[in-house]
Amino acid sequence: MRPTPSSSPDATHPPSRPTPPSSPTTPTPNQPTSQPTPSIANPHYTSTLSQKPSIDRNSSSWEPFIRRYRLYQTATATKLLFVVNYHEAKYQAVPFIESEYFPIFRRRFLVDFDVLFVGPRGDARLKVLSNGLPPLGYYSYHSLSFVYHHLCVEEECSYYGFVLMNDDSYLDPLFLTGYDLTQSWTEPSSQMHFTEHWRWFAWKNAKGRTFQQAFVDAVEELKNTEEGKKCHFERPENWRRGFADFFYITQKDMKAFYPMITVMKKHWVFLEMAAPTVNYCITHNFVVNCNHRGMKNRRTCVHMHPVKYRQPGMKEFALNRLYHKNLDSSPPQRW
Repeated sequence: MRPTPSSSPDATHPPSRPTPPSSPTTPTPNQPTSQPTPSIANPHYTSTLSQKPSIDRNSSSWEPFIRRYRLYQTATATKLLFVVNYHEAKYQAVPFIESEYFPIFRRRFLVDFDVLFVGPRGDARLKVLSNGLPPLGYYSYHSLSFVYHHLCVEEECSYYGFVLMNDDSYLDPLFLTGYDLTQSWTEPSSQMHFTEHWRWFAWKNAKGRTFQQAFVDAVEELKNTEEGKKCHFERPENWRRGFADFFYITQKDMKAFYPMITVMKKHWVFLEMAAPTVNYCITHNFVVNCNHRGMKNRRTCVHMHPVKYRQPGMKEFALNRLYHKNLDSSPPQRW
C-alpha cells in the first residue's frame, strides 16, 4: 500500500466537490499568452489542454514513492508530474512540502498532479528516490530524465507535462495557472560567450574535463543526432547559460528533451549550461522569474528561488505566498 501525505485529504480520499473560492485580485504575470485571466472559480477554462481522461493505474514499481494529489473523486482530464530535486541528501523539508505545500497548491491549481522526490541518496522512510548523482546538484537536470525514463519509457505514463523544481524552489499555483501549459516554459537564459569570465567554464566535472570542454563535446555529438540537427547548434545564439532551478516540459516536447539531455548527462555538462541550451531548442518561452537577487518581479513571478524551507520562517513565508498575502516580500539572499 503506497504511502500518501498523512495530513492531505487531497492525496488520499478526496472530498466531495466543494464550492471553489473566488479568485484573488492580485496581478497575474506578464507572459505571452492568449488565454483568459485564470480564475479558481472557473476551473475548466483551459480548454486547450488534453480532454482525454487520465488513468491512475497504481501499478508502477515506484508506487510507494508517488504522491498523488486529487481534488475531487474524479481525476481531471489533464495530469502533470512534479519532480522535486534535492542537490544534497538533506530531506528535512519533505514532510512540509508533501503534507502542507502541495495540498494547498492543488486547491489553488486547475489540474491534478503526482509528485516524486529525488536526491543523491535514497531515503526509504521519507520515500525519496536516488538519482545516482554526486551531491551539490551540478547535474540535477538528470533527475527529470531519470524519472521519465522509468515511468514513461520502461513503464507507461499518461502525464501531459513535467515540472522539475528544486527543493528550495517556490512555485506559485495561481500564477502558473495563467500560463499556456500546452507549451513548455523555462527560466530566462542568455547567449553563452566563452570569452566572458564565468567560473564554471574552468571547473572540472566528474570525469575531469572542464565544463566548457564537456559542453563543446556534447554539442558536437548532438549536431549529429536527429533532435540536435533541428536545434542549429552551429549558431552561437543557441549556446545558452542561465538558471535551471525550474522548468516545465510538455509530453510532446519530452520526445526531444529526453534524448538531448541524456547526451548532456553523458558528458557531465554543468546544469546551467546543459538545461538552458536544450530547453532553448525546445521553447523560447520564459517565465516571470525571481532567482537569487533578481527579485524585482516578486509580485508576479511564478518561480522564486531560493526559499530554504529548512530555515526559520521560510515555511510560513511559502504558505503566506500561496494565499498571496506577502507578495511584496522576498526570501533572504546569500548572493
